[in-house]
Amino acid sequence: MNFISDSLKLINRCNRKTFSPEQNLYKINFKILKFLIFKRKLKKLTLRKNYNLMQQKLNIDIHSFSYKKGGIPKDETGNGGGFVFDCRGILNPGRIEEYKPQTGNDIGVQEFLETKTKMPDFLKSVHLLLSVTIDNYLERGFEHLQISFGCTGGQHRSVYSAIKTAEFIRKKYPQAEVKITHDEQSQLNLIMNN
Repeated sequence: MNFISDSLKLINRCNRKTFSPEQNLYKINFKILKFLIFKRKLKKLTLRKNYNLMQQKLNIDIHSFSYKKGGIPKDETGNGGGFVFDCRGILNPGRIEEYKPQTGNDIGVQEFLETKTKMPDFLKSVHLLLSVTIDNYLERGFEHLQISFGCTGGQHRSVYSAIKTAEFIRKKYPQAEVKITHDEQSQLNLIMNN
């Protein structure tokens, strides 16, 4: 809004009516005062809204899960569940005897996934996609995002993906609050969120 042009419009509106010069001046001053008060209130509201957006945290819940056992995690916030990534297209370390008892949190499984599979390419694509959404959510003041990774048993690939994605988000978006839940590997939940 342009103050001068708005004031001239008010003057013209008042001049069209037959009022005494004192009445016109009073009406013009009153309308200008009203306009200035409105403008100040609008500015305060905008500043308050921007401040509130900056103060809100984006809470990001990351899950690893098993398609066979528990299935896709329910979004407890009621926002519809967010992203679900299927890791079953990546070679399964659980089919190799030495990795069967381990999880995606173990160094041996991590090295296998990083050197013998397409997991690095998969996660690079996932992280690019997530960055677009997280940037948008932060800009718009959203408060929640759920990201889920699933594999056959919820032990190797999905656990690894959840861990690496949490590391990526914590590094790139320190203003976001990240929580990991391993649905099938509950013993890891205390380790991951401390």
